[in-house]
Amino acid sequence: MTAQDPSETPRLDASIVRLRVVVVASTVVAAVAGYLGWADDTDPAPAVAAAVAASVAAVGAFVVWYLEERRKRALQSARTTVAELLRAEKIRILTMTNGAFLPTLSALQDLAAMRPGERAVEISGFRQAVVERACDLVKNESPRAAYFRVQDLSARRRVMSPRPYISQRARVDEFTSQFVEGADEEPGVWELIDHAEHAILREDVRPPGKVYRSYISAPVRCGGIAFGMLTLNVLDAGGLSTEDRDFLLVLARVLAVAEALTLLEKEREASVRMSLIRSRIGSEGGNA
Repeated sequence: MTAQDPSETPRLDASIVRLRVVVVASTVVAAVAGYLGWADDTDPAPAVAAAVAASVAAVGAFVVWYLEERRKRALQSARTTVAELLRAEKIRILTMTNGAFLPTLSALQDLAAMRPGERAVEISGFRQAVVERACDLVKNESPRAAYFRVQDLSARRRVMSPRPYISQRARVDEFTSQFVEGADEEPGVWELIDHAEHAILREDVRPPGKVYRSYISAPVRCGGIAFGMLTLNVLDAGGLSTEDRDFLLVLARVLAVAEALTLLEKEREASVRMSLIRSRIGSEGGNA
């Protein structure tokens, strides 16, 4: 059975309706002509008309049957095409996801199996690998990614800087921002790393002094400790997708787990204690 074009179904429906009208009309004409021929057998015209009308009705009925079969094949082809597309998309996503995240997850497994002292040595390379993976994943020719990491987790006034965890493709501009908690500029980044559950995607922005037009930022947070922000930008408006946003969020969460594994117990306690203090001060409307 040859595949039918699903787009021809509406045309077939219209043809079937028209032909059914012809079949019904021809059947009526054949019946009337046959009756007239029976009533007056001296005139051959009604009999001829009945025969012609019956032939038209028979041919029409056959064509209707043929078109209905063709319509069924077209619908079946449409269902098959959709199913095949869904299967192909599922395979594509699984393949892409495995290829994208398995190396990073394998590195996380290796990190988890190390002693605390070894993790502290290896975490720097893991951070950089995550940033580079972010650039690899997005479907854009000129991405630039960075991990803005909080320099001192127990500080009352935190500072985030991207260096040295930066990666870029076909770009000459650089990350120059440094975020200082309590400063007037960009207060949203602290809300992002402290409270946001999802990454943000901005598709058409024009920051002063910047050349990028789209960006994604994802919180790097685990166990109530905000480690920083994984961010990526591109030069063109609309150059990033929701799929890119979701990939970056996954990488940010993997990075957060790695950061939590690296903390020593005293560092963890100090970080959690300061996070609670900061949360309480924030709810009271003060500054940390």
